Amino acid sequence: MNATPLQLTSLIAEVIDVDPALISDDTARAVVDAWDSLAQLGVIAALEETYGVTLSTADMQACESIASIREVLQRHGVQA
Repeated sequence: MNATPLQLTSLIAEVIDVDPALISDDTARAVVDAWDSLAQLGVIAALEETYGVTLSTADMQACESIASIREVLQRHGVQA
């Protein structure tokens, strides 16, 4: 599945409950208070459901920013 950059950032913003305008490729978990470990589980679940992928533990650990999420999805054949 292909998605626009806006769709991915909107999805992440919705899951972690922040304004989508605050999310960009440079956004990292470490700098967003709302993107805690519980929110990360929601992000992973949303990515798997939305893009039809199954993420490995290594993939999940790599999802530390919007840019890294894009890279993980690309390894699964998803352009997001």
